[in-house]
Amino acid sequence: MKQRIFSTYLGLNMKTFREKCLKVNLTKMCRDLKIPVTTLYNFENGKSTNINNIIYYQEYCKNDVTKLNVLKEFVNLGYIIDMEK
Repeated sequence: MKQRIFSTYLGLNMKTFREKCLKVNLTKMCRDLKIPVTTLYNFENGKSTNINNIIYYQEYCKNDVTKLNVLKEFVNLGYIIDMEK
């Protein structure tokens, strides 16, 4: 159950990260990464629990600072979910 909640919140956070920080739409990002749009769409909308999708956001980042921000989102969210026991 916690895995599902975590991956759902992570997907939503990564959608916000993509829009606000990477400033790219879903279609362009998926085209550039050569992956199906449904892969990230399902992740961002809570229909996929595959947290390995976070790697795509890191791959798309242009610099190390942005890559670090992806990891911060992941760690911060894990801490928040853990505190909701």
